[in-house]
Amino acid sequence: MKISTRVRDRETPLNLPVSTISTLQKIFAVIAGANAVMCGYIIYGLFSGQLATAASTSTLAAHHALNVVLQLSSYINVSLPIALILAVVLFWDNTTVGGMLLVIAAALSYGVNLALDYLSSSGTQLKAGMVAHATLSEMGEVALMLAIAGGILILRGIWDRIRNSASGPDLTAMKYGANAKEEDNPRAILGAAAKCWQLPYCKEAVRKTCPIFHARSKCWKHRVGCMCEEHIMRLSMANSGGASPANQGVGSGFVAIGDLIAKSESSTTTALPTKVGPRGVRIPQNPNLSAARKRERCNNCVIYNEHQRQKYNLFSPIVTLAVPLFFVLNYSAVQTWLANMLHNIDAIVGHLQFTGTASTGASVLTQDLTGSIFIEGILIFCLGMIVLSFALRLVEYVVFTLKI
Repeated sequence: MKISTRVRDRETPLNLPVSTISTLQKIFAVIAGANAVMCGYIIYGLFSGQLATAASTSTLAAHHALNVVLQLSSYINVSLPIALILAVVLFWDNTTVGGMLLVIAAALSYGVNLALDYLSSSGTQLKAGMVAHATLSEMGEVALMLAIAGGILILRGIWDRIRNSASGPDLTAMKYGANAKEEDNPRAILGAAAKCWQLPYCKEAVRKTCPIFHARSKCWKHRVGCMCEEHIMRLSMANSGGASPANQGVGSGFVAIGDLIAKSESSTTTALPTKVGPRGVRIPQNPNLSAARKRERCNNCVIYNEHQRQKYNLFSPIVTLAVPLFFVLNYSAVQTWLANMLHNIDAIVGHLQFTGTASTGASVLTQDLTGSIFIEGILIFCLGMIVLSFALRLVEYVVFTLKI
């Protein structure tokens, strides 16, 4: 008996049907493979010297080689955009593919010229003639198309990171307060500065008898709270029908919180030490846990992680605006830095030449890059996207990993 399986509830890019994604993947594989072969053949003709040889042999051979390059270029210019559109659809949620496309684009636009200039003793001859120029021009167009597709995926990832910053990490996986429900509590004007009892996971029933609330303090500051300290929860249950003793002052005879919790009529729990906190409220202390263990409790608490998420909601838009603003205000300085970096690359590669003659000036490619306002602007824009992506990742690391 033949057994068949059905794919259910499978996440697909842009929520397209699985059958559609499967068909698009096959079409993408065919078109992308054909483009790779055509581009590879043109590059092979360039590096092998066949294009330069054909251009210098005879007019007929030059025209034939040029026709081959132009015909392959026309095929590439029609089919590559289709392949890249499919790539954007299929890898919509994958910023790594966007980064790979940008790397390939840089290799085609910069690496090919770099290899011809420095890795071949006859680089000038290999790039001579209208056939080689047509090939290099086509590689530049291919690189531009790849950069556009890669930039779209990178920008989508950055935008998705910003748009979803409000949701933050999955708080349902927290060890303390995993099943807590949001409540309509009085909120702070600035979420990043909110105290624990101003966050949506603080329960009103617990807040009435919570020492942290009556001290108007923060549970993560004292390393004790309603989600991690059992005694505060039990105190809330024990005093649910009466007035809260936590809001009594120092001279009112307020005893340690452990003395208020009775396991039964004949026994009480061991008293926990307390210290005087803000507004004269005595804050319970747990001497049985080390400072590191208490920090770990905070890091796994749903309330503290909500506090971290509010901080990320504050800093991520600031970083998103600050990085582009920095590049705009310091555009001339970035231009100078980029030109110096390209010249330094020229100098380093020149010293690595086997001919023993280091280059004393900028390469032709560097002159082309720094001499074109449009190309230079694209490079600075790509650099800004990379810096912005790493800046947002740094904010995520500091807020959600280091928990600062």
